[in-house]
Amino acid sequence: MPLANDIYETLIKDPDLDIMEGQTRHEAAKTEAEERTRQHYNNVEALSLASEPLKKISPLKQFIFYVSKLNKE
Repeated sequence: MPLANDIYETLIKDPDLDIMEGQTRHEAAKTEAEERTRQHYNNVEALSLASEPLKKISPLKQFIFYVSKLNKE
């Protein structure tokens, strides 16, 4: 997993770093590194939700599945 410091070290050397008006190169790199790290952890969390087993099916959905099976027979 990328750490903010690793990303910061890469960004500080990047000649294409987008530096906003009133920001220093260090501030811009630090802000961008924090945002990228936060986004990385959010992505990991979102992907982990997709791999969790499905929870118990609600009674309403069970009924809908049952009725849909009756229509197919």
